[in-house]
Amino acid sequence: MLKGTDRPARRVLKQLRSAALAALIAFVSVPAVAQGVDVTGSWACTYGVRDTGPLQRPAVYMEFQMQVLPCGSAQGQGTMAGGAGQFPMSFQGNWQLVGSDFIVQGQMMALYPAPFAFGAMVLNSSQMSSTINAPDGNVIASTCQRIG
Repeated sequence: MLKGTDRPARRVLKQLRSAALAALIAFVSVPAVAQGVDVTGSWACTYGVRDTGPLQRPAVYMEFQMQVLPCGSAQGQGTMAGGAGQFPMSFQGNWQLVGSDFIVQGQMMALYPAPFAFGAMVLNSSQMSSTINAPDGNVIASTCQRIG
């Protein structure tokens, strides 16, 4: 297996998981405004986490295409880059709208399986975006454009 990159990859995925959970907690506390917006379809997304706290861990960046299905599931694939280099990633999960916040929770496959969480504020029927300054020092940014 990829023993030389396994430890850095685990650190990157752990950082991403911690940041994603902080982002989901922040999203759930935001008031709702996007009722009635249809988010099903195809989206091109970017998602990044940068540590501005005292640890200054390497930034993590994902670029992926996501299918949001009417049945409540979502799946996507793309690339992930961080301290362990760049590698393919894919995910499957369930999505929900909590007010104006689009949230996906599920399972990701990068170098090995890991939990996946993604969130963005629905701006309109073709854009989602958010930036969160988490209490742990992470800056979490996401943006999605509808592509179909």
